[in-house]
Amino acid sequence: MDDQSAELVHPGPYVHDIISPMTPHRARSIFDGLIDDSTLQVKRCDGTFWDHMPIPARVWHYICLAGFEGIASLGRISVDHALITSLVERWRPETHSFHLPIGEATIMLQDVEVLWGLHIDGPPMTGRDTTHSADAWSQLCMELLGFMPARSDIDGGRLKVGCLSAALDRPLPDDATDDMCRQMARTYLLVLIGGILFLDNSGNKVSLLYFQLLRDLETVGRHSWGSAVLGTLYRSLCDATSPTARNICGPVLLVQLWAWECMPTLRPIRLELAQEHHGAYGSR
Repeated sequence: MDDQSAELVHPGPYVHDIISPMTPHRARSIFDGLIDDSTLQVKRCDGTFWDHMPIPARVWHYICLAGFEGIASLGRISVDHALITSLVERWRPETHSFHLPIGEATIMLQDVEVLWGLHIDGPPMTGRDTTHSADAWSQLCMELLGFMPARSDIDGGRLKVGCLSAALDRPLPDDATDDMCRQMARTYLLVLIGGILFLDNSGNKVSLLYFQLLRDLETVGRHSWGSAVLGTLYRSLCDATSPTARNICGPVLLVQLWAWECMPTLRPIRLELAQEHHGAYGSR
């Protein structure tokens, strides 16, 4: 019986051609008793976005034009930290896939498009890593967002999400110009980018380098945002497998939505849906 139990909990791998047993991994350390089974903390700061719903119709037009309609329609979703942690323990950086008892599975570009509605074709997400002074960044914020943040809200080339929230607290005037609608749309998009898509370890700042793409809302949606999101997710999952990791950042909510779709027994009871759903699957 003891031999059978040991076989059931064998941490693997059985074959070492690709995966070395010496590679540090959270699952191996738990099995060896080197770390406890504490749950990873999923960082997120997208509450600001959902706190400022509904979005004015004229602003929503530009968010859709930029290609973010799907993810902006998700609604506030509670993160299942235990589910994310369990999947991280199954993730192998060598293959970028989850190693499950039934075989391997992974999140693909098609999943990003279907679940979040992000564009996966077109030019890659590239740009110039420019360095500006705090005054120069403030002037860019005034031009593209319609407000000038305090010096304390700018950390290098990053902006605190809290000041974006304060900007969204101000209602859009009834006689708002087209430029004002564009500025508010960029503010919403920066919250999405810094709060869900490319959330970093700070947990409350967004890089202003995205201004290079958000300046022209008519063309920003043509870029392959889905590819950039998937690459960021892979890196986040790989980093989280470290035995010393205590947090995970990045577009981790995508992992949860993917698990709900691919492993129906793990998802909550779904409410009755309309027969046809034309948006991103994650917003159902």
